[in-house]
Amino acid sequence: MKYRNLPLAVTSWVLIGAQPFVLVFQLVDGGGLTRPWDAVLVATLPAAAAWAFRRVGVSPRVYTEGDRLVVVNPFVTYRVPVRSVHPVGRSRGSAIAVDGLGEVHLWAMSASVFDGRRVRDARRTVRRLAKEARAASPAIELPRAVRTFRVEWADLLLLPALAVAVWLPAGAR
Repeated sequence: MKYRNLPLAVTSWVLIGAQPFVLVFQLVDGGGLTRPWDAVLVATLPAAAAWAFRRVGVSPRVYTEGDRLVVVNPFVTYRVPVRSVHPVGRSRGSAIAVDGLGEVHLWAMSASVFDGRRVRDARRTVRRLAKEARAASPAIELPRAVRTFRVEWADLLLLPALAVAVWLPAGAR
């Protein structure tokens, strides 16, 4: 099972692709670069926007890897045994309770206007897989659920924003 909110991912890729045009527009409209820090200041907004679109729109997904359910949220990845997954009723399928971790929000399976049928099918599949896994082998020791903080190449897009955050207080003196 694999699920990604495809309309959101495609829209995010289009917006990421538009950021170089935003950068060129800022350079042409701004009258060019007069100081070295102008390049960093001009690159900050498009880079931060591309980072946000990548983290929120492209990265989130839910898939199975053997007997594990992998939930990739914008900042955290969860690898949990399918047997330890319990759908949370009040979340309408966008959250699961995991033994040992607590409640995990399925970012990719949040409410979607454009992808409603596929997200309902994916939620149903997760519920079915969890139910079948619990019924198949109730006496076997469960592997641990793992939560990891995500760091990816797109985080380099934050460097201009970090440079501005360091430079502004230092330059204000």
